[in-house]
Amino acid sequence: IEIRNVVMWDRSKKFLGLKDRTKNKKSKIILIADLKLKKIISKYLLSGDSTYLFSLNNESIKYRKIQYEYTRAIKKADIKVDASTHFLRTSMAKVTNNKLRSIDAVQVVLGHDDIKMSRHYAGLNQNLQLEAQLVAGKSLLENVQECANQNLGK
Repeated sequence: IEIRNVVMWDRSKKFLGLKDRTKNKKSKIILIADLKLKKIISKYLLSGDSTYLFSLNNESIKYRKIQYEYTRAIKKADIKVDASTHFLRTSMAKVTNNKLRSIDAVQVVLGHDDIKMSRHYAGLNQNLQLEAQLVAGKSLLENVQECANQNLGK
């Protein structure tokens, strides 16, 4: 699927319309690996019945309806996580990074232009920060112990 237009919502989640480009002003190709889903989407897109990939009566689905259906699916799948829809992007980034050990792969999967954003979603910035804190803390403790030993030796 090639994504060329995206939905715009205001702060109160009211539908504003379609924007003729994505955030990074590039179209985005989404690969559909599941053959059944690919057939369903292809048939739907070829019918030309709607402007939107997901719609009700050729109208954009309301933001709250998307949230409701997402929450319902999470409960039906018995997932025990307080998960927003944005949680999916973070999960995909972390799974991709854990399996492939490649921030480049995360960047491709999420479609980011800036690798910093991909690092953020994959949790690498948090991991790096925690690692740095642990190393600094260990070094500080070693220095304190060394000073204490020197003072005791006097």
